[in-house]
Amino acid sequence: MLLVGFLLCSACGGAASVQSGTAITVVAGENFWGSIAAQLGGSKVTVQSVVTDPNADPHEYESSSSDARAFAEARLVILNGAGYDSWGQKLLDANKATNRRVLNIAALLGKKQGDNPHFWYDPSYVTRIADEIVHLQWIFRIVEEQPRPIQVPHKRVTCGPHTPVFLSALAPLPFTKRRRT
Repeated sequence: MLLVGFLLCSACGGAASVQSGTAITVVAGENFWGSIAAQLGGSKVTVQSVVTDPNADPHEYESSSSDARAFAEARLVILNGAGYDSWGQKLLDANKATNRRVLNIAALLGKKQGDNPHFWYDPSYVTRIADEIVHLQWIFRIVEEQPRPIQVPHKRVTCGPHTPVFLSALAPLPFTKRRRT
């Protein structure tokens, strides 16, 4: 499963190494994915989320020149996909970079435009995304060993739109040094 996610990332090439003590720059289209990346990467990543206002609608967001610069300089870009943040794909298309990887959540989950793009409401999806983010950190050589999938108990949480439900689902999990048995 991680291999599928790896193949979905753009700029597929050899493993990108990061100098010791250097954080990689991650840009997430939305703050819920950025929050997960920051929690999983810790001091090894610098995360910038573009849409951070919980009242903003990413479908209608208009990117700025500072967003374009952030995307151009990022080593990893995380987009929700499925039409939720199409402005982000436009920024990527405008600035091709060989040293940048892109994690498209919808593509990883086998979803397409027109599907419900609120993937963060499903803990099993969030688990897969967290696994992929950790795997990409291994690709960037900011974690010491190849990651193993994180297990999350599957439970449904009902909240309003754009609520970061995944945090309550993932809060009790120790993401560091967790190993599959």
